[in-house]
Order: sequence, then C-alpha cells, then structure tokens
Amino acid sequence: MSGFQSQTALHRVFTFALVTVLLAICSTRIVAQQPAVSPEFILATRAMREGRIEEAAAGFAAAVKRQPGYAEAHLNLGLANEELGKYDEAITSLREALRLKPHLRGANLFLGISEFRLNRLDEAASAVQKETTVYPKDATAWMWLGVVRLAQDRAEDAAEALDKAAKLNPSDQDILY
Repeated sequence: MSGFQSQTALHRVFTFALVTVLLAICSTRIVAQQPAVSPEFILATRAMREGRIEEAAAGFAAAVKRQPGYAEAHLNLGLANEELGKYDEAITSLREALRLKPHLRGANLFLGISEFRLNRLDEAASAVQKETTVYPKDATAWMWLGVVRLAQDRAEDAAEALDKAAKLNPSDQDILY
C-alpha cells in the first residue's frame, strides 16, 4: 500500500470515528431541544451509530422528506453519503444544511472533506476555513485544513494549521500522525 493509500485509509477510519462522535453529540442535543424529531431520524441515527450506513442514509433521506427545513437531517444525510463515497450527494445535503443553519457545527468541516475527496481543493479549503473561523477550538477542523493545505502544496499554511490542531489536542494520534 502506498503512502497516499495508507493516508487515505487512515483518513476514512478517522472520518468514520468522527461521524460517529458527531452523531452522538448532535442527536442528544437535537432530541433534547426538539421533541418533534421524526422517527425516521431517530432510527437512522441508531443505524449510523451501528455502522449500517446505507440504512442510515435511507432513513435520513426519509427524515429530510418529512421535515425539509430540518438542518440536522440534511447534515446527517450528508455524513452518511460521505461515508458511502457519494460525495456529490453529500455536498448537496451539506450545503442545504448550511443554508438552513449557517453555523451548524460540523457541516462546513464535512463539506470540506467531501470537496477534498473530489479533489476540489479550493472549495475544500474554503469550507474547512469557515469551520475553523466559527469553531476556532475545533482541533479536527484545523487538522483537515492542514491536510487540504498540504494537498494544495501550501506547506507553510499546512504546518501552521497542523500546529494549531496539535496545540488544541496534543494527545490526538491522528493529528500527530
């Protein structure tokens, strides 16, 4: 396996772990704040946590259809599609989530990751930069900004972003790698 392939595999594992954590945080807050969360959303969240990504995607799509103004459903549909490698669909869902709720935590980060996967580096950098601006203590967003900057051959900017990520979360093995 080449260095790039192992780095990509590591990023996929890291992304899945991040999605799982983000879903746990968001779904707890969402259910606590909005008692009208659709049953499709709840079942899809459970499926996502259990690694049943295709089922989760279908459930989040149903939740979006039932509640089209529910930004978190669009976000989670985007996360599921990103995990399935359906990056264009993920981007569409994530953009809609951001249209509905411009500062929705994680939406710009995963928009950037999906853009990165399609080698749209300028769009990826822009999205991840927005996440670091709105959430400046998000070590993961800084790490991804570093990854994108590295892919753009902007080594100094990459080092600066990765240093920031390491200072925010010095024990994170993904950042240190």
